[in-house]
Amino acid sequence: MTQRTILRSVIGLLLKFLRIALGICILVYLFYRIDRSTKRITLQTQPVSIERGAIYVDPLNPADRYIILDVSKPGAGVQALYTGPRELPDSGALSRASGSGPDQLVWTAREVDPVGLSYAADVFAEALTNWQWLLAGALIYVLAVLGLTARWQMVLYAQGVVVPWNRALSMSLVGFFFNAFMPGSTGGDLAKGFLAARGTVERKAEAFSTVFIDRMLGLPVLLLLGGLVVCIRAPFFLAHSATRVAFFFMLAVILCFSAVMVAAFGWNLFERWAFLRRLEERPSLGPLVRRIYEAFFLCRRQPILLIRAFALSLVSQLLVILTAFCYGSSLGITASGWDYLSLFPIILSIAAVPVTPGGLGVREGATVALLGVVGVPAVSALPLSLLLYFSTIIVGLIGGLVFIVHPMRRQMLSAIQAPPQDVAQTQEDPDPSHP
Repeated sequence: MTQRTILRSVIGLLLKFLRIALGICILVYLFYRIDRSTKRITLQTQPVSIERGAIYVDPLNPADRYIILDVSKPGAGVQALYTGPRELPDSGALSRASGSGPDQLVWTAREVDPVGLSYAADVFAEALTNWQWLLAGALIYVLAVLGLTARWQMVLYAQGVVVPWNRALSMSLVGFFFNAFMPGSTGGDLAKGFLAARGTVERKAEAFSTVFIDRMLGLPVLLLLGGLVVCIRAPFFLAHSATRVAFFFMLAVILCFSAVMVAAFGWNLFERWAFLRRLEERPSLGPLVRRIYEAFFLCRRQPILLIRAFALSLVSQLLVILTAFCYGSSLGITASGWDYLSLFPIILSIAAVPVTPGGLGVREGATVALLGVVGVPAVSALPLSLLLYFSTIIVGLIGGLVFIVHPMRRQMLSAIQAPPQDVAQTQEDPDPSHP
């Protein structure tokens, strides 16, 4: 091993752990902000009838939100969750932003309990009492995973690689394990590609390329869904700073991705770009790159495959959003289904940007910022995002069990650290019965 290779490996490992550290830092900041800004207050008011979950704001300080938790006996006060950054005055008047209740709520005294992160623990405890919603969300997430596996199996078949369902599922679970627990964002893809290539003798490059084709077929659906909702609800997205940033982010990503897709599938890049022709002349790498690109290019000529893959992607993405809705219902979040359908395609698109492993921290920050626009406090939005992350962790743990009993586990560990061309050129599995 040359010094250049060692240096490249060290730099790569350092960058991976820096990405992990960035995700952890974002999470720590979110927890710190919740701990400092979350207060349970009791407002002394005239007898009122207010719906639990109604949101009131201070007209002079719109960032101050009061989410009604409970209405005590008449004259005894209104209990609310305060999520503003400033110290509360001794009296004031609030305006109703959403929910049922009086248009104005005048209070003459208040008691403040700085609950901080302890309230987040109460939110998780409430989710356990609503275990039916948790169970429904978990089962729906499993269906989404099965849908993604079916899509990959379809892509394998289109490339002439026939893989039984149980083997495709086991390979997908192993991929979830590496994506959830290994540094970096491509470990799961390389592990799946390694296993797919081991299962065929003649079409190793095509089998290896399917994991990337699968991603390329899934991302357009997510972007299309996100782009559709931001166009339909453009006034809503442009009315708030957080959603305005999300609006222009989605437009920029859609434009960039569309340009990449046109370049990749609309033209033969080997004929247009000289550097690819020079790359093709390298005997160790050129034929492999050509075969992988041709596997990508072949998808354009299979409209039935594209339609079926897009349909499975759409169903899987909607199932993930439905999972979020079920988890949110277990946490007592009162946002509407339309809000989930509007915001979560954008949250999932932001989390897909490979800034941190598995979108850790980035997904949580996006969830807190965007759900905050529809009145969901950070102390509830963060647990919702973490429940989604825990779902991927649980699936990854199941994949870890599959990996532990897999006879090729040592080769897979070497594969995810090897250059992709080495993985794609791996020798065939001497025992094709291996899962």
